[in-house]
Amino acid sequence: MLMLQVRYTLQEGKDPAAFVHALEQADIPARTRAETGCCQYEFFYSASSPNEVLLLEAWADEIAQQAHKGTAQCAELQKVKAQYLSLIHISEPTRPY
Repeated sequence: MLMLQVRYTLQEGKDPAAFVHALEQADIPARTRAETGCCQYEFFYSASSPNEVLLLEAWADEIAQQAHKGTAQCAELQKVKAQYLSLIHISEPTRPY
């Protein structure tokens, strides 16, 4: 299993809930969760950093995660991110023992 933590920092004045809502309106989370090998794809709001959103992703393996990058919903995700985000930090992938 491959697990990623993605921290999104929003542009000044942008609302984290509006960002997640835009993703949901485009059905990006649901379509991603339906992908072969997707085990988790969940967004969380930060209590300590109100302009950040955390995405936790888990994939059966690196092949499934790489295949995700070629999907239509991933291309749509890039467009939404460009409208809302100022910074993206992706943790080093972790693999459970």
